[in-house]
Amino acid sequence: PTTDFGDWSGAGDASSIASSNLRMGALADTEYVSTRNAGATGDDLTASDDEDGVTMAAGYNLGSSSSMTVVTTNLTGATGYLNAWVDWNGNGVLTDSGEQIATNMLIASGTSASTQNINFTVPSGAIPGGRGARFRLTSVQNPTPLGAAGTGEVEDYLLNIYCPSITVTPTSLTTPVVGRSEEHTSELQSQR
Repeated sequence: PTTDFGDWSGAGDASSIASSNLRMGALADTEYVSTRNAGATGDDLTASDDEDGVTMAAGYNLGSSSSMTVVTTNLTGATGYLNAWVDWNGNGVLTDSGEQIATNMLIASGTSASTQNINFTVPSGAIPGGRGARFRLTSVQNPTPLGAAGTGEVEDYLLNIYCPSITVTPTSLTTPVVGRSEEHTSELQSQR
């Protein structure tokens, strides 16, 4: 096989012609066919676990400025391009407004195990839980999150979005007296 596929089943397929000279992380693998699942570990279960290029936090807060890193190698003799998407609203479409978090980040030829920072803001309207994230390092500019695109690698992950914190005020209630009517009101406030 010569193709590397994404492995998250929440969106359509993505692939590139695999090359150990244009990759994320230390490993790049190939598959005959796409092997996807909801946990974005489909091809990890059938071959080597090549999703090793992206490091992200355990989770991200709604509305927060955030970052993640991608380790890239480009020994092809030409510029490579790093692109990334997150399915913030969980609808399986990675082309909604604001879902592309990295666009054509230039990866110079001669780059070897170099860390790239992707800075982004989690939308305040993102849906908490595990959300699909797709990363493409390719030989072509402007790849879409789906379909075949040049030489390179596709890595899929689940990114965890935390639920907002809720504070209840007052934090404790007074002890009621038998025979006396009491009323308490609590106010919910979202904490970010």
